[in-house]
Order: sequence, then C-alpha cells, then structure tokens
Amino acid sequence: MDVPPTVQDEQAVSRQLHSLSVRNLAHLAAALTQLGFELSRSSDPGTRQAANAFIGQLANINQDIDRQIELLSALDADNVGFRLLDEVHYPDAPE
Repeated sequence: MDVPPTVQDEQAVSRQLHSLSVRNLAHLAAALTQLGFELSRSSDPGTRQAANAFIGQLANINQDIDRQIELLSALDADNVGFRLLDEVHYPDAPE
C-alpha cells in the first residue's frame, strides 16, 4: 500500500529541487564567467570590450544567485543533504 507523502516530505523535496536549481545556475554562471575571461584575452579590442561588459553583467547575476543561496539557507538547508555552494576561483582579469 502506498503511503501519501507528508507535507514535510514535500517541503524537503521542494528545498532540494530549489537547491539543485540554484547550484546549477551557479555552475552555469561560473562557466560563462570563465568564458568571459578567456574572451577578454583576445587581440581584438571589440571582443575584449564585449567580454568585460559580459563579465560585469555576470557579476550582477552572481550577486542574485548568492542571495538565492542565502534564502535557501534560511529554509534549513542542513536538511537538504548536500552543499549548496561550490567555491570557484577565477583567474585575474588582464589589464
């Protein structure tokens, strides 16, 4: 006989889904930022300028992702069962 999920089970699944979504967004933003830094090394001035603007836009997106992580932590993230954040180190931007 199937036992219907409890509200607590549904909340745990919802937290886990939100956590995975935010983590995936963070990984995507990190990959795009890395691409931006690679493009900023281009010999083409237009590409460098576009890359620098792109990196700036991604910085704003990363701030929003950080805020989402803070909000998820408020939902008792210890019960989610995995890390919400992976530390990523970016290379220094060329001058």
